[in-house]
Amino acid sequence: MTEERNDPPVRLLVQYQSLCAHDAPDLLVCVPGRDIWAAVRFNGAAFVKLIDADAGRQVRFTIRSAVRRETLLHRPLPRWALYAAGVTALIDLPALPGAEILVCSDEPGGPRGDHALGMLMAAYWHAVNDLPLEETPLFHLAERARRDYVESAG
Repeated sequence: MTEERNDPPVRLLVQYQSLCAHDAPDLLVCVPGRDIWAAVRFNGAAFVKLIDADAGRQVRFTIRSAVRRETLLHRPLPRWALYAAGVTALIDLPALPGAEILVCSDEPGGPRGDHALGMLMAAYWHAVNDLPLEETPLFHLAERARRDYVESAG
């Protein structure tokens, strides 16, 4: 890991302070080999609130609603969140705690950015389960979400 990967982007921490009103995130997650970060606050609930700090958009879903490709309010998941929800729906880990996950990315938009967001969600689930954050397994989880969730939605 390079030196710059040890420090999250300042804009992420500033956004976290303004949106979450906490001194420090409960968890900071980055994806090896990608320019995408998350500041996480555990919410003690069963849902994930995914917030895109750069685009000002957000979505809330549970594991069950992600399986149905729906938000917490039974609306279709927005396209930008499909990889993250797909990883959540397909991953098989013992601990899947709810959280507010603020995302900051310098990845290009489109398929690479969507895929990186899936890798970030996989990194979050791995981090809370004390699993290693290695690029290849995270990539494969995002690929599985693409193949078995995003593209199979028809």
